[in-house]
Amino acid sequence: MPDRFSRRRKRWSQLFWLVVLWTASVATMAVVVELIRLSMTAAGLKTH
Repeated sequence: MPDRFSRRRKRWSQLFWLVVLWTASVATMAVVVELIRLSMTAAGLKTH
């Protein structure tokens, strides 16, 4: 019985870390995009 609960906990832990890493990567990409946009605007270029 404890083995079943251990597997379930491991599965939830893996899912949690998947969501955390995905969210962190999307947030990092958004920051990089905004920095590029700011540098383009500072250089006198337009984004569209």
